[in-house]
Amino acid sequence: MHPGGKSAPVQPRWRAFLRLALGQAQVIGATMTVVFLLQGGVGARVIWGVILTGLVSLTSILLFRVVWREKPKSQSRRSAVGGTF
Repeated sequence: MHPGGKSAPVQPRWRAFLRLALGQAQVIGATMTVVFLLQGGVGARVIWGVILTGLVSLTSILLFRVVWREKPKSQSRRSAVGGTF
């Protein structure tokens, strides 16, 4: 159980693994690109590193924020601005 008694929707295991793999690819790609940049300045390796890391990041954003986003349940949301404290 989660705090508050609400259960969060569970992702399938393969989606969780894909999310982890894409995140690791982003971190490794960014780190390698910075190392290449510091070693040799702007060159073909650095440009390809930026392009490939950007593609991995874009894929991750499109999959997990656009395609597979969690749909909110139809609940009436009250805001603190509305006077409900």
